[in-house]
Amino acid sequence: MIRRPHKRRARAGGRPAALGAILLLLAGACSTARQQAELSGGPGSGAGPGLAATPALAEAWAAPSIRPIGQPKAVGDHLVVYGTEGHDLYLYGVDPADGSVRWRREASPSAVAPGMAVEPRILAGRVAYFRPDPSATLAARLVVADPATGADLVVSGPSVFLSHPGPCADGADVCVRVARPGQPSATLRFSVEGAGPAPDQVAPPPGPAPWARA
Repeated sequence: MIRRPHKRRARAGGRPAALGAILLLLAGACSTARQQAELSGGPGSGAGPGLAATPALAEAWAAPSIRPIGQPKAVGDHLVVYGTEGHDLYLYGVDPADGSVRWRREASPSAVAPGMAVEPRILAGRVAYFRPDPSATLAARLVVADPATGADLVVSGPSVFLSHPGPCADGADVCVRVARPGQPSATLRFSVEGAGPAPDQVAPPPGPAPWARA
C-alpha cells in the first residue's frame, strides 16, 4: 500500500491491541480456584452452602485480521470497530455471529485532539466517521454510512474537523466542530435526512458542495 502524505497517523487513547486480538468474548476463563471455592461455600468462604460457583467462561470468536482500537459498537444486528493497518486507520463492519469482516473503509481522526478516544459514532442506527481527503493536511469528509454494508448514505465536502461527530443537543441531526481559515472554529449542524447543513445554522466553509447523497 502507498501511504499518502496527507494522511494522519492513526492514534487513540491507548495502545492498539496486538494483531489477532479477540474482539468479542462471551467470557474468559478468569475465575480462580479460590473464588470458585468461595462462591460454592467452601472452607473460609463465609458463603452459605449451595451457592453455585460461577461457570467457566468460553471465547465466542476471534477476528485475527483486525488490529482493533477500542471496543466494537453494536448497531442493530451489526458490529463496527476501528482498527489499524500499519499507520493507517480503518473502520470495519463485523458479523457478530462469527467475527467475519463484512466491509472495510478508510478512516481518519482529522484534527481531533490527541487523547480523545477514537471510536465509532452511532447516530439513529447509522455509523458516522471521518474519511481522509487529499485536498489538505488533516482534511477529511464526514460520512454517514449503513452499518450493514458500509455503503455511503451521505458524504460531506472536505473540512478540517476538530471534534468527533455526534448528536446535537436536541438529539436531532449531526453536530461537529470544524476549523475555518482566518476565523474562529465553529460547530456545524447537519441534517442526515436533508443531506446538508440544517437551516439557520452557520454555513460550512467555502468550497465544493458540502454534502452529496451517495
